Amino acid sequence: IVSEVPSTQPFFFQLYVNKDRSKSEALLRTVAALGVKAIFLTVDAPVAGKREADERVKADEGLTTPMSGASSTNDAKGGGLGRIMSTYIDATLNWEDLEWLRSCTDLPIVLKGVQTAADAKAAMEAGVAGIVLSNHGGRSLDTYVSALHPHKPPTYKVTKAAIGIRVPAKGA
Repeated sequence: IVSEVPSTQPFFFQLYVNKDRSKSEALLRTVAALGVKAIFLTVDAPVAGKREADERVKADEGLTTPMSGASSTNDAKGGGLGRIMSTYIDATLNWEDLEWLRSCTDLPIVLKGVQTAADAKAAMEAGVAGIVLSNHGGRSLDTYVSALHPHKPPTYKVTKAAIGIRVPAKGA
């Protein structure tokens, strides 16, 4: 895709860290060579969601994921993307891993899936380039409340104050 659009079009890469970190490191080198402008590190889905509809569908057993090389398999219940992803996503990812990630890339790092005001502040203190408030969507966290839900801590207001987001006034 990157090679087929004007060079002025910015691309970002959404990274799910592989349990085999060398595979993530190789992937980061590949996307940097393609001209990707930033890494969006997925932090809100450390395990694959329960994708029952996907599981009931037989997966093409020739399917492999470009992120890990993991291959699809089927059993009596079916197959699906969730099963492939659960074989390689590193569920132990934590704040200390940002140092490892910085050692692998010079690209800006954005945390995708920040859920709370405390995590927004911690992200700022960790020096990431940005955050994306998200509850992942997809079907990974379907029943989890939104990062902007009124019964959760005020993520947006604290985030805005903590990292200096400027929101234009109406009509500006």
